Amino acid sequence: MRILMVLLLMVTGALAQDQAEAALIAAGCGSSSVQFDVKTDKTQHPVAQPEPGKAIVYVFRDEDIDNLGSIGPVETTRVGIDGTWAGSNGKKSYLFFAADPGSHRLCTERQSGTKSRLQESAATSFIAEAGSVYYFRTQTSRHPTRTATVELVPIDPAEVQLLLPRFAHSTFEIKKEGKEGKVKHNWF
Repeated sequence: MRILMVLLLMVTGALAQDQAEAALIAAGCGSSSVQFDVKTDKTQHPVAQPEPGKAIVYVFRDEDIDNLGSIGPVETTRVGIDGTWAGSNGKKSYLFFAADPGSHRLCTERQSGTKSRLQESAATSFIAEAGSVYYFRTQTSRHPTRTATVELVPIDPAEVQLLLPRFAHSTFEIKKEGKEGKVKHNWF
């Protein structure tokens, strides 16, 4: 009987993890198996122009944890679109990537942490038009009846001009197991 209870708890836990993973992918995030190494550069503030037939999406990371100073290792925040990771941000940084025209789901999620993945995630939907640029920011939200959560909100293009010099630019590599090494991504 005890063995049956342990097996039931293991299966229930696995199902809950599968449901959380499916919810994150439906919201726009990628697979939890993809991990990133992130480097930030405070001296470079590149901007991108859309390629013909594409839009550009910027995501700035500006959460309470970024504004507290160094208190241990900085977790990275992955950025996904339509169920695939587009990259990852470090502390007080931004990234950008190309997107096809049409309806999209944009998601951010902490790469690691002690809380549930769903509690450290945020998502939004938007419709991209070719030649346009879209700006989003992760920020910590306070609710009177809940703990702080992360939100993903649009930013006015005028505000972006003030943010760019204050944020580092993120470059990232997908962590790979084995002898292959790392694949570096500089989208522009």
